Amino acid sequence: MSSVWDEKSVYLTAVTLRGEDREAFLQGACPTPEARARIDRLLSQPGGDPDEPTSQTPPVEVVFGGAAPGTMLDEFRLLREIGRGGMGTVYLAEDTLLHREVAVKVLAEHLVGSERALARFRDEARNAAGLRHASIVPVYKLGTDGGLHYIVSEYVDGTTLSQELEAERRRRKEGGAPEGLQRWQKRAAQIAASIADALDCSHRAGILHRDVKPSNILLERGGGARLTDFGIAKRVVAGEAILHTQAIGTCHYMSPEQASVEDARIDQRSDVFSLGAVLYEMLTLRRAFDGADASQVLKAVMSDDPPKVRSIDRTIPRDLETICHKALEKSPARRYQSAAHLSADLRAFLGGLPILARPPGIGRRVAIFSTRHRVAIAIGAFFALGLALLISWNRLSVTRDAAMSWVTIESGKTPVRVLIQRCDDATLELQREARDAGTTPIRDMKLSPGQYRITLETADGLSFAEFNAVLLWPGPGNRVHLEVVSDGSTKDRGGPQPNPGSGRRLDARLISTETVVRSMVGVDTGEYRFGWAQVADPLMKERTVNLPRFFIDRTKVSNREYGAFLDATGRTPPPHWQKVRGREALDDLPVANVSLEDAEAFARWCGKRLPTVFEWQAAMRGPAGWRYPTGETLAATDESLEPTQTVLLAEQSWDPDSLFQIYASSVRGVHTPDPLATPSGIMHCFDSVRELCANMALPRQDVVMQGRAWSETSRFADLTRTRSTPFGGYSLKCGFRCAKSAAPPGAAQH
Repeated sequence: MSSVWDEKSVYLTAVTLRGEDREAFLQGACPTPEARARIDRLLSQPGGDPDEPTSQTPPVEVVFGGAAPGTMLDEFRLLREIGRGGMGTVYLAEDTLLHREVAVKVLAEHLVGSERALARFRDEARNAAGLRHASIVPVYKLGTDGGLHYIVSEYVDGTTLSQELEAERRRRKEGGAPEGLQRWQKRAAQIAASIADALDCSHRAGILHRDVKPSNILLERGGGARLTDFGIAKRVVAGEAILHTQAIGTCHYMSPEQASVEDARIDQRSDVFSLGAVLYEMLTLRRAFDGADASQVLKAVMSDDPPKVRSIDRTIPRDLETICHKALEKSPARRYQSAAHLSADLRAFLGGLPILARPPGIGRRVAIFSTRHRVAIAIGAFFALGLALLISWNRLSVTRDAAMSWVTIESGKTPVRVLIQRCDDATLELQREARDAGTTPIRDMKLSPGQYRITLETADGLSFAEFNAVLLWPGPGNRVHLEVVSDGSTKDRGGPQPNPGSGRRLDARLISTETVVRSMVGVDTGEYRFGWAQVADPLMKERTVNLPRFFIDRTKVSNREYGAFLDATGRTPPPHWQKVRGREALDDLPVANVSLEDAEAFARWCGKRLPTVFEWQAAMRGPAGWRYPTGETLAATDESLEPTQTVLLAEQSWDPDSLFQIYASSVRGVHTPDPLATPSGIMHCFDSVRELCANMALPRQDVVMQGRAWSETSRFADLTRTRSTPFGGYSLKCGFRCAKSAAPPGAAQH
């Protein structure tokens, strides 16, 4: 058993424990039966001074000091007792050499035999003596005389803050004048600002006070506030925290990290919290944390947020409330990061200037409100609190719903599984893992605005439909209705582009996967080069992407194929369609002048979708990542791709008829021989018209295109470059081809 015995620390730790935990602790901590008996007597005492280290205080039998009025300690004559604390007794004394009044603190007699208590007593004197600040009581001397250990400090003629608080409580009880409230609130802010300045001085010297409380704040008759009693202060290296393994301090004013004995680390923000608790009590005349015993108080310190000060007294200014609760944040990271910051806001408030602290947002306020009312909920106030939460939740829900995209998904009579992947706004890449949203019908599902791949898979796994859903218009008025059918009679009611004032309906057909991909080209799973090295755009810069296996059409969609889709669905045709309809010579040309929504509707009607920009480049550039369909360079014979001067001049007119004539005469049919076909057999990816991809470049909401149009020179165009066009726009230089995933996300791929 160690000879070191610190009765106060043992008592403070034991008072936080119960039952077997307390018994086990005391058996190891008490060196003798007599010491154990003294601790048991301390623990058995009810009530006491509420400003002592716990709500259970030592009994009167404990001897605090061995001196009496008239005793001489070296040159100091003790005149009368002026206070007591856990470490000893404080006397008013006369300095017989310098003829002045001083305060002498004499170490309690029962602590004289404790080396740890003596060391702490010496540390108190040395820590305080090293500080020079108008709001810190200076220490003059540390001495020993006749076996009595004492500290001499300046005598502050006045009262303690705890005495002043009691006086204010009596004044309020007797019906003090209302105008006195404002004076008291201003006085509270001034006291807190002065003590914050004192703590800042202490912290800059590397000293944590660890026991900021009303009885350690002295109020001079002239109005000044002074910080005293560095009895449990701790010196630390600048910028570091200390490992705190005992609940040392006064429990009503401890920080949560002090109240925790599980290897908590504390720094200067712990003193900020304690001062916040003092400010709270000054403003409300109630302690921020209270309970029937010390364990309940410590639990409240660690777990409960005190009621807002304005809920107790509506006359308290809002800025002062914000300052107080900012200092009382449970998390040190949310508090004022230094006492200087707290002082600055208090002095800004006193000067009528804006403060830096801001009250917590609505989400945090709701969380604080719920935490504070846990006990009320447990004992039967559930319905009243539930109503308040319901109102708050309803308001939050309305705000949230207005910011979300609303989606309804149906599948006729047969339920299908719904898988959802989001497209990353920063990279445009699709999430590899899909979220299983359940089975249809799914009504009014709310998704954050963005781009999604929504896959609907049949139970037998033989077919699945894919929606490249652009959900950029939030709110229930812009809801999107997705539906799949198994026959060919679907009528897509989406229109050519979304209308922000009304909802959209997007249809698709469930067609056997084997049937859909029969004529398509397969692209294997793997890593592929993407992007253009000479572009700074983070979306389109050169990088490597990893793609699952997919299929892509050998050819672009032709006018003949698109006409069949229009006949089957009744969808609105492109603006130039009357010039194409009935002209057999144009049937084989790639369809153009189609919006992204029109192209996606056609793809879904075929059981497909549009390819992503990454899939398009992977399919056209191949595993080697070529710049052109057939290699890194173009052969000289490919000069035939260059636009003629006539074409370039005619294009500048922007006349629809002239542009249509260029389209009709310059664009190659989708089935005509292609010298630039890829090794995998994909045709016409580098001539005629560009191709729409499924991605949109945010925030401009532009549709991304790949490939080369008739008016672009091959010397300045290759497969790595992307272009964009406004969402919902039309162009005779832009067509599309379709793609299809090899399997639903998360399923085995073949």
